[in-house]
Amino acid sequence: MSVFSPKTIAVALALALSGCAGIPPPYHDPFAGASSAPSPYKNLVIGVVPTDNTNQTTQYVYNYGSKYRGAEGVIKSLDQFTEAFTRDFKSSVKAADMAAAVAQGADVVLILDIRMKLPLGPFKATVDASARVQAPDGRLIDEVSVHGEHSAPIFPTKHQGSLALEEAAQNLESALLASPKLQSFAQRRGPQAPAPAIAAAKHSGSDEPQYRKPENEDDFAIVVGIEKYSSLPPADFAERDASAMKNHLLALGYPERNVIVLMGQNATKTGIEKYVESWLPRNVHENSRVLVYFSGHGAPDPVSGEAYLVPWDGDPKFLDTTGYPISRLYRKLNELKAKQVIVAMDSCFSGAGGRSVMARGARPLVSKIDLGDSDLGKVVVLAAAGGDEITGSIESEEHGLFTYQLLKGLNASHGDATVASLFGYLKPKVQDAARRDNRDQTPQLLPPSALTGAAVPLR
Repeated sequence: MSVFSPKTIAVALALALSGCAGIPPPYHDPFAGASSAPSPYKNLVIGVVPTDNTNQTTQYVYNYGSKYRGAEGVIKSLDQFTEAFTRDFKSSVKAADMAAAVAQGADVVLILDIRMKLPLGPFKATVDASARVQAPDGRLIDEVSVHGEHSAPIFPTKHQGSLALEEAAQNLESALLASPKLQSFAQRRGPQAPAPAIAAAKHSGSDEPQYRKPENEDDFAIVVGIEKYSSLPPADFAERDASAMKNHLLALGYPERNVIVLMGQNATKTGIEKYVESWLPRNVHENSRVLVYFSGHGAPDPVSGEAYLVPWDGDPKFLDTTGYPISRLYRKLNELKAKQVIVAMDSCFSGAGGRSVMARGARPLVSKIDLGDSDLGKVVVLAAAGGDEITGSIESEEHGLFTYQLLKGLNASHGDATVASLFGYLKPKVQDAARRDNRDQTPQLLPPSALTGAAVPLR
């Protein structure tokens, strides 16, 4: 399933429903006359997931009307279609599917299906929309359907498609506010308790960003954290690593809508593949920076030595079908249009322990690990350890050692670090802490030329 931006949906639907591409319409606020009664959903984060029908329709119409000029008024008007979600709910997130919405913190998920009927002439436009509201576990809460329509008896002076969508948007908000089932769900859920004060204080040195940068809509990130696997030993604190990394990416200016977080059962091989190989290519462009972060197990192929990331459903006995080769990750990322790609991995590939696994009965170390870095292209990699080493954790901070120092480095630089300066900060600190634990762990920066080449900022 793919996601199109609100502006894409705005222009597409307005063009289709207008029946003509004439003078751009004036701006209309679709909620100007809506009720100001308090919303019962201020304790809920809503995730909005468009259906394939919505995406395919808007893509077709957008292509059809891509030469339409002067559409700023239409965009402004139709951007308000989801205003109810930020006005009536605690906040809203947009996602490609339900799992991604839940991973971004959604308390309820709205599956939104927008259907259009081509107007019989330039004087009438209709919009039909339905919304399926579900709990994070997939249970159906309620279903609503709304309609919007506008006709002009003579040559129109206002954009009929825009006005029909305004009506549909108002009707959708009214239907959600009037839903007794959704109100009951919100009451049962109750206010969300804040994190314990002791936890916030304990992790204030790394988890919470001590800086805030302006948002850059061109930046995209995928964050993966897998702690409890389907059939493997846990990778301690990996999900806490991923949550903290997301917080820092938002502070660095990555828009929340551009940050995909996959944890636990959502971080399957299929889940990782679809976001790396479909979602990123569809959204990333020439001005984009991309960051991919992985915290979890790695594994080596015992015959070839090829290194794999191990998804939630991965099996080290069948890495070729259940693992994700890091050489493939680098290849797919290098094919992106992005001007810069950074990979950060808190995992290891030796098979000797830490955040690495091997099939039961296999030898504990592979003589030579192929880290897939022979042709990185524009990809720059920060790795937690050398190919023959294991990673460690800091139990007192409940983080992987590498991630803990990476986050501290971001705070120390107030978010202005380059990849090289961040590596220079964390490498000696990780090495010192590992030696005190009677082992070796040497973070890697690949390619080595990244140390002396042009600076690669994280934002």
